[in-house]
Amino acid sequence: MNDAAREYLPDPVDEPVGTPGPQAAAGFAPLRPGEFDPLAGEAAPKADPQREVAPRSQASVPVLRVFSLQEVLNYQPPEGAMLVGEGVIELGEIALLFGPPGSYKGFAVGQLMALGAQGSGQWLGHPVQTRFASLWLNCENGRRRLRDQFQKMKLPSEAAEFIHVTDIPAVWDLGDVRLRTELRRTIEAKNIRLLIIDTVSNFTEDEFAKQFALFFASLNALLHGLEPRPAVLLIRHSRKPKETDRGARGLLNLISGHQMLQRRARSICYAGRVTDEFDEKRIVAV
Repeated sequence: MNDAAREYLPDPVDEPVGTPGPQAAAGFAPLRPGEFDPLAGEAAPKADPQREVAPRSQASVPVLRVFSLQEVLNYQPPEGAMLVGEGVIELGEIALLFGPPGSYKGFAVGQLMALGAQGSGQWLGHPVQTRFASLWLNCENGRRRLRDQFQKMKLPSEAAEFIHVTDIPAVWDLGDVRLRTELRRTIEAKNIRLLIIDTVSNFTEDEFAKQFALFFASLNALLHGLEPRPAVLLIRHSRKPKETDRGARGLLNLISGHQMLQRRARSICYAGRVTDEFDEKRIVAV
């Protein structure tokens, strides 16, 4: 037989067999005389620690809570649950703002944060009901653009306590424990009542349902157990109309991405420029 193709058994003298090894530690029976492990020395596959470990503040939070009928019937929303309008933006719920690129969605976000810091005013035609702190998870705007935007706004004297904006994060994955831990810590420390995610497309690899399902599962894990649970405003671009769009769905056809976005959002707002003129600065909101 060719030596290159020959299998050698361990030498009972130099390589004792039958002694406990990694197999025994893992719960397998020890090797018997004449047996060898072809995977000896191979490391076991490891789970991604950045996605598998929950933040410490969530470690003791049950994954499921069952309400009694009495708890369901007697529930009273926390004071200030309605942030904007009647359920347009509400604690514990998801809202969606979408529109074409260049429709000033970023300015609408800034205005919402300023009105929340003020506790009054109109946002896209809806009354701001209470004062609230907001966190803008910003993936689109650099420091200069943010500075210029907020410098042009009329901000209340205590705005710094209510307006919080992130730099563009190094990680665009809500399932990453590093990002999740930082976001949750900030939400708790600064009493955030509104989390703004700008934009959803930065956190999904493609337009398939499984990617949006993963995004919403990660978002739910991020917010699970927070009391009160913040409202979430998702920012999303719209797409160009198609001839195959069904008129009955109106503007909803223009939401880029899977229909899961529409199903998850309790309220949906559209913002677009009045005309397509280059210097058009007026927007219309629906």
